[in-house]
Amino acid sequence: MKFRFGSEEYNRWNGSPQSSSEGRSPSSSGDLLSPLTSFSTMSLASILSPQSTLNPSEERGLCLVNLLVACANNLAVGHTENTDLCLQHLSLLASPTGDPMQRVATYFTEALAARITKAWPGLHKALNCTVLPSPVDRLSARQMLFNLCPFPKVCYAAVNQSIMEAMQGEGFIHIIDLNDCEPIHWAWLMHSLATRSGGPPNLRITAVSEHKQALDNTARVLAEQAERLHSPFQFHPVLSTLENLKTEDVKVKIGEALAISSVLQLHTLLAEEDNDPTRPQKRPWWPLVRPSPRFQNTTLDDLLKNDRRTSAPTPSEIEEAIAINAAATAAGMGSPRRARIDRFLNMLRGLSPKIMVVVEQDSDHNSALFTERMVKAMHYYGAVFDSLASDSFRQRSLERVAVEKYLFGEEIKDIVACEGRERKERHEELDKWVKRMEGAGFGRVPVSYETVLQAKALLHSQSQSQSHSTNENSLFRLNGEHGCLVLGWQDHSLFSISAWRSS
Repeated sequence: MKFRFGSEEYNRWNGSPQSSSEGRSPSSSGDLLSPLTSFSTMSLASILSPQSTLNPSEERGLCLVNLLVACANNLAVGHTENTDLCLQHLSLLASPTGDPMQRVATYFTEALAARITKAWPGLHKALNCTVLPSPVDRLSARQMLFNLCPFPKVCYAAVNQSIMEAMQGEGFIHIIDLNDCEPIHWAWLMHSLATRSGGPPNLRITAVSEHKQALDNTARVLAEQAERLHSPFQFHPVLSTLENLKTEDVKVKIGEALAISSVLQLHTLLAEEDNDPTRPQKRPWWPLVRPSPRFQNTTLDDLLKNDRRTSAPTPSEIEEAIAINAAATAAGMGSPRRARIDRFLNMLRGLSPKIMVVVEQDSDHNSALFTERMVKAMHYYGAVFDSLASDSFRQRSLERVAVEKYLFGEEIKDIVACEGRERKERHEELDKWVKRMEGAGFGRVPVSYETVLQAKALLHSQSQSQSHSTNENSLFRLNGEHGCLVLGWQDHSLFSISAWRSS
């Protein structure tokens, strides 16, 4: 079976009722099998076979996965024409308003194209000078995500409960917020503190952000909340990045009980100069050439079969890349990353917090090898976008597009297109964070039973209010691991929550 631009198959994938922009395929209503899940167990021949039992949406999803992997492999080894053809096909099949696989493929396609143009910094900046999200866009998208998705609410509820338990009986509480300012989060906590026995404590919140508008908005919202609750409150804004934050900036006073909250922030301190030989160099290694005539009539079937045979990195190329990274690490080239995060954690431990709560993405997107990082990111964000296909998001599709574009789309672009110190979204799994925190001298605080109960109740009520499907509600996951909480969708872990104190 041949797939050409404008063919019957493309029309079937993009125009059939089963693959409408806001609907799921019939087979996905129960087990919601993701194309990324079945990718490793299905050959391309079975996808393209006339006897295939897949519906059009599933065929399209699996072809998108194959194309993304083929494009990454060709890009990694410098196969110019094949990469360009993959991007052409991806642009036809992906859509920011389609099903979850189409939507996630849209942002990976953009990220792959951005990785290419970064070889010419001037060209890349010229193409993106008017499309970068403003702080206002990001703040608005974060508010939409908070209102529509259960994960942020569960994370913030767990943070607040852990702080409440650690601060029992304290009259002067100081919270250092490393979360880039989330006023609703602290408004919840202020209400809980105001209703505790003995009356509200004296509360001071130090918020760290590089965005002045976010700091000003947080100050206004929390001042209004404190006035409504008649609670003594001080707000201390710090206009700074985490990397430049100093002890004297947070001004911890004698007699204060200190809590530290970091929600999806610490991974940004893992940035270092990577040693992936396949990344774009400062000089333009990507030749500006037209596709040769032998590629101009290549079909999707031919392209993918050709990629399976010749375009993926060979075992020797992979071994060479691993050896280069291992040698660089042994020579100390990885030390800046360790020094940066260790220095920051040691500074926080020196403040002697009674509690520090850390929320991070629970996935490994910090590999120096581009193709490995991209495949793992495809699985992770495939689950994230699938979880955003609930009824409430489907009814508010414009808000979902904003959330995916300004939040997750930018994360995907960072993971795929950026390298070295520029790449900030360096997510790591819970095991690594446990070792890192313990190595910095923090002692683990097991998440309490009350915190687990609150998180489960909130996750259940939020997901139930968003969907009329019992099956869909049951796909949200909350598990315990290492005395920590792990939130997930189906079998994919998405976020970890851990609590610590200075030993």
